[in-house]
Amino acid sequence: MVQFICLLVRLVSPLGLTYAVSVALVACDVKAPAPRNTAMIAGLRVLCEPADLVLQCRAMERASDDRSDPTRESDLTQTVAWSTSNARIANVVRGRVTGHAPGTVTIVASVRSGDETLSASVVVIVDDQSARPTLAFDVKGVVRDLSNTGITNVELTLVDDQGRARTLVTRESARPSDGSFQFVPVLGGQYRLRARKAGYRPVERLVNVPDAAPLTLVLLAEPL
Repeated sequence: MVQFICLLVRLVSPLGLTYAVSVALVACDVKAPAPRNTAMIAGLRVLCEPADLVLQCRAMERASDDRSDPTRESDLTQTVAWSTSNARIANVVRGRVTGHAPGTVTIVASVRSGDETLSASVVVIVDDQSARPTLAFDVKGVVRDLSNTGITNVELTLVDDQGRARTLVTRESARPSDGSFQFVPVLGGQYRLRARKAGYRPVERLVNVPDAAPLTLVLLAEPL
C-alpha cells in the first residue's frame, strides 16, 4: 500500500500537487537533497568614505574557501546587520552614517558565518558645528631605549595643526616595561608627537594619520 501511494504521488506530482509530494517523500523514507553549503567568511572589515554631510560605509568580506585569490573581497553592505553605540549621536542605515549631535560613536557591522558571528567596527566623530560624521583612527606605538626595552612613565603629547594638544603617560602594563601608548580617537591629518622623560633626550616626530606603519619612538639616555 505504501509503495502504491509513493508511485501514485510521483505520477501526479508534475500536476502541481507539491504538498502531497512532500508528505509522500517522508512516508516513503526518501531524503530530499541537502542544502548546498555556503562559503565561510574568513574576515570582515568596514571601509568608510565621506559623502556630503554623511559617511558612507561598506562591509567587505573575504571567503575562506577562495584559494585562487585570497585577497578577493565581496561587498556585504546590504546584507550585514549595522548598529551604533549611541543613536543620539549618530545612526546608521545600510552603512549610511548620519550625525545628530557632537560626540564619538562606534559603528559595527555583523554577519553570521557558520556557528559564529563576525563583526568589524569603526570609530566615528561627529563635530559640534555641522554635525558631520568623520572617520576616526588611533595613534599607537611603543617607546623604547637603545636596548629595545620599553620605557614607562614617558610623557607623550600629540599636537594637531591648530596647536591643540593631548597628553598621556606610558604606564606599566601586564607586560613589564612594555612602553606602549595609544591616542584614540584621532581625526586624519598630520600631527607632532613629542616624548619626554627625565634622564632622556626629548624626541619629536611628525605623524601622518592614518598610517599603517608601526610607530616606535627611541629615547636616548642623557650622558651622566
